[in-house]
This record gives sequence, C-alpha cells and structure tokens, in this order.
Amino acid sequence: MTRMVNESESESESESEFVLVLVLVPGGNIAIWPEVKLGRAYAHIMELQQRIEEWESLRPLHSKATQVSENELSITVEVHVAPPLEALATIFGDAIHNLRSALDAATWEMANFEGRSPATEDAQRAVHFPLYDDNAKFQKWADRVGSIPDQLLARLEAQQPYNRAAALAKLDQVNTLVMLHSFDITDKHRNSISAVGAVRDFATTTVSIKGDARELTFAPEARAPLETGAVLLRAISPKPIELIGFVSGPITAQFDIPARGGFAPVLEVLGTMAGKVRVTLDGLYSVESPPDNSDTSILVQIDAGRVKTTSEPRAES
Repeated sequence: MTRMVNESESESESESEFVLVLVLVPGGNIAIWPEVKLGRAYAHIMELQQRIEEWESLRPLHSKATQVSENELSITVEVHVAPPLEALATIFGDAIHNLRSALDAATWEMANFEGRSPATEDAQRAVHFPLYDDNAKFQKWADRVGSIPDQLLARLEAQQPYNRAAALAKLDQVNTLVMLHSFDITDKHRNSISAVGAVRDFATTTVSIKGDARELTFAPEARAPLETGAVLLRAISPKPIELIGFVSGPITAQFDIPARGGFAPVLEVLGTMAGKVRVTLDGLYSVESPPDNSDTSILVQIDAGRVKTTSEPRAES
C-alpha cells in the first residue's frame, strides 16, 4: 500500500506536491504473521493469569503461629498446594518469545516488501528486528540486509535504543524492547527464566497468648517466599509470653521475575512488553497521521484485493 501525502503547497501554485508513503497492511500487502505471533503472545498472557487464578482458588496458603522462645513468637507460611512456578516460567518464556517473534516477522516482511529480497544467505540470516546501541552498528546491519526500502528502514532506525538511551538513563529506566530481547535470549539459549513466588499480603492471624500483649513489638519480614516455615512476622516481648492458640488468616501471593537485581511482577512485565510491541508494530506499519491543522485529507480505497490510498488537499473553510 502506498499513501500519497501532501507535503507542501506554495501560495502561487494551484497544484500540490506529493510524497509516497509506504503503508504496510498485515493480511494485505504483507503477511499477517506478525499479528498472529502477537495474538499468540496475548493468549499465553491470558493462560498465565488463568493458572495463577486457578491456584489461588484452592486457598493454598495459610499462616501459623509458633513459639520460638519464651520471649518470641513467629507467624510463618504454611503451603498446602505448591505454587506452579515451573509452569508459570514456561508460559512466561513462551509469551516473551512470541512478542519478540512478532517484531522479527515484521522486519522480515520489510526485507521482502513488494518483490524485494535479501540477496544472499548471509543477508537472509541477518534479518531480525534490530536493537543496537549506536547508529554505526545499525547502519552496518542495514547494509548487510540490503533490501529494506529507505522509508521502512527509517522506521526501524527510530526504534533503536540509542535514540532514547540518555532520557531513560536520567529516569533510571531500561528500554522495554531491550529487556524483552534479554529475556528471550535467556529463555531460548541458556535456561528457563525463574518465576519467584512471594507473599504479597496476609490478613490478621489471631493469636492467644498468656502474658502482657501490650508490650509486644512486631518485626515483619520484607519479603517472605512461598515456602512452609518462611517467617512473615516476629512478635517479641521483654517479658516471658506463652502461645495458647491461633486462628490462621488468609495469605495472598505475588509472582515475580528476577530483573535488574530485584524483582518485577510477572503479569505487569508481560503487559508492559505486549503494549510496547503493539505500539512498535504500528509504528513500523505506517507513519503518524497528519496533524489536525494539515491541509491534507486521506482517502482509502480497495482495488482488486489491494489497498490503494490517495491524498487530496483539504478544502478551505
């Protein structure tokens, strides 16, 4: 699909000048495969959420009060149904791979657009969605592939990490697409990405003690793993106390992925990455629409199964 956009019009000229803008249409002038891979990633994300909800419905976690010493009690985790960490890690990896593959598939369509093709096997092997930290590396990759039209190549260049590196560094943030690539490399070529379970919240555990409860001080643990015996809270008294009984409160869990030396919520990570891939694909397919004050209007037509677009100057008001 080619879109003709009014680029400029002088006051003395009655005719407008046009530039041709390439618009990629999955299922039209390019294969629908990038959208299929993105859709598959969405399905994996839904599956992961469903697995978590199914496990939570079993009420798998409880709390337990234990006498540690004559001056200390502890509230610990009791796991009655093990969390499906390996399954979650596998589904996470599958979702990540399909998100990355959607970008690679779109780049392949660019390299083979309208009868073009990489000239050599080496050029074909080089076709992937590029992520480089400087322009020289990107240009070297572009020359190696050799068949991507300049307009489409400019859209790929606009997505390169070096364009936003300084801004992200000031905010102490990482590039979402770079993190996506890193996760995909780990899952494909090294080992599984470890899903980590931890306690997100626990309701009050009712504890009966013999002694003065007013003198108790409490020391909660910052991050308790989903393991029987993991300490949620310590209750300490300057005088002897005795545990008489307790009533367990419910515990809710969170599932994280190790990232940047810490932990990131698995569903939030996938949601962020899926959203970024969606926006990136849309940017690769087309340029931004003309602003509201543009003197250009776009007419879209379909002819013999191919999308054809023309542009006409907007009538003056």
